[in-house]
Amino acid sequence: MTDDKDKEQPFVSINRQPDSQWEGTSAHNEKSEPLRDPGLPSSSSSEYTPPPVKQRKTSAFLAVLCGILAVLFNLLVVTLPLGIILGITAFGSGLVARRSHRRSAGLVLSLFSFLIAGVWLASAMVPLAVDPTIRVGLRLP
Repeated sequence: MTDDKDKEQPFVSINRQPDSQWEGTSAHNEKSEPLRDPGLPSSSSSEYTPPPVKQRKTSAFLAVLCGILAVLFNLLVVTLPLGIILGITAFGSGLVARRSHRRSAGLVLSLFSFLIAGVWLASAMVPLAVDPTIRVGLRLP
């Protein structure tokens, strides 16, 4: 069995020379200061200003998310009303994101979703307007 002293010793041994050898040199006489990161201010500095906080782009993220959902929902006829609501939300937050963050992806997606909704509505209205055999409850003069 081994002693507990063998377990505590490191795997690699470092030979350290005695301090008496370095007593007369200039490296021994100088006082060393702790290493500091040059990018960080010293602890004695009273003019410390914290780094600027990154501005969150919540409106840009919301515009893109609602724009993608609006496009997907407008591709299906059944979810067209939900797609139009999400498109309006994406358009509003896309305008805010365009002004404050110079991001326009959500705005473009919302306009594309409106184009899809317009195509669906036009494709539903054209047969009603052209075909005389389809009767709708509205009477036009």
